[in-house]
Amino acid sequence: FQTALWAGAQAAGVNSTCAVVGCGKFDPSAGCACNFECDYYNDCCADYNTTCSGPSPAPVMPCAFSAGPPAGVEQIHLAVGTKPGNVAATFATSLNYGKVPTCVVPGAGMFTGTSRNYTDGGWKGLLHTVEITGLDPGMSYVYDCGSGTKRMTVPPRVGTLPVTMVAVADLGQNCVEDGCGNATVSALNKLAEDGNYTLLLHAGDIAYTSGSPCVWDDFFNELEPATSRVPYMVAVGNHEHYYNFSGYRTRFAMPGEGQKSENLWYSFDFGGVHVVAFSTEHHLDLQLAWLKADLAAAVANKAAVPWIVVMAHKPMYCSTNDYYDCKVGCHKIADAVEELLADAGVDLFLAGHLHNYERSFPVFNGTVTARTYQNPTAPVHVVVGNAGDDEGLTDSWMTQPDWRAANTATLGYAMLRFYNATDMRFEMVLSETGEVADHFHISKTHSVVV
Repeated sequence: FQTALWAGAQAAGVNSTCAVVGCGKFDPSAGCACNFECDYYNDCCADYNTTCSGPSPAPVMPCAFSAGPPAGVEQIHLAVGTKPGNVAATFATSLNYGKVPTCVVPGAGMFTGTSRNYTDGGWKGLLHTVEITGLDPGMSYVYDCGSGTKRMTVPPRVGTLPVTMVAVADLGQNCVEDGCGNATVSALNKLAEDGNYTLLLHAGDIAYTSGSPCVWDDFFNELEPATSRVPYMVAVGNHEHYYNFSGYRTRFAMPGEGQKSENLWYSFDFGGVHVVAFSTEHHLDLQLAWLKADLAAAVANKAAVPWIVVMAHKPMYCSTNDYYDCKVGCHKIADAVEELLADAGVDLFLAGHLHNYERSFPVFNGTVTARTYQNPTAPVHVVVGNAGDDEGLTDSWMTQPDWRAANTATLGYAMLRFYNATDMRFEMVLSETGEVADHFHISKTHSVVV
């Protein structure tokens, strides 16, 4: 994929050869790498062996479970479409599908789309995206993309409130280790089927493939009861790194700027909430101009869309006993984007990476601006990395920082309830019991909103 992402990297002076990048180096915006991990991630530059006297890139990793989808349509996951009110349905099939991808919505029409594929990791299959248009915002429709009828909820009209969404990070496929996300997957599916939320956000580390693309297949099938009903909007995490993020870049169809960045950064309006996703896994310099312009437009539109939520994988504030992520890496991200978010009046910043839950008071530049959530003058930062995966949860903490309001290392997901232009409630819900383990309520006067 030679898109604007790599064009931007080249404009910044980044070339995809070890002779230029340097042996032992990794540049997050280059199309390949030259460090010792490139063999593991299958993203070494072509000259790695000759230039760096290192091992040749590893051979293609075979799928551990199958070579890809065995036949027809599976793994349906919806996304907010390229225009307000549209829905994009993405699904996978075998290479022998041999049809124009089509979704039928009784009473609305027949819609066709496009197909694509990738072969990294030995995956053999096709991916298809069909954009469904002309639906009534906020309404429920039956549809069929070839695997039988399903029901979806169309995104609400821009500016509409209330809306309810769920947010997770670091959620892997079902597994048997302690801390796996099986209960979270089950809860997300049941809640979506019961109509208890209308948007699912995933702030990176999706499926935990370890380089085997068939894990993507399993994960999407496990989560399909939720993702075939409500839009599933994602941010990229470090566990999507394999093959230069090709699985992530190919398997999703995020709107707007996501069409240019291959899902790495983009934004959309969902009712009265503006949602922004950016990548902490790529050079922030490549994203800052877009992010600044996007947030400026969101500020100008606050009378219609009063809430702003930003998500990315790695946090700006965390106190897990992890020196690099919570003492070094977080500050690098904050140095680049924190002021932009504060100036735009961003309400929430959602992240993961640390496998636990942690929320802040309103905070800027390390200083708590208030110990309540009434008319906050700085964003609230929340780590929602406790959805569950085969690496387990992390219950080891540094001495409590002044900005930390709550934390836990229990399996869960976040429920975000935006009631109107001035009030929202955030809940951390335990996956196994449905109990609300933590909550806070942001309230803003109308003058603060506009």
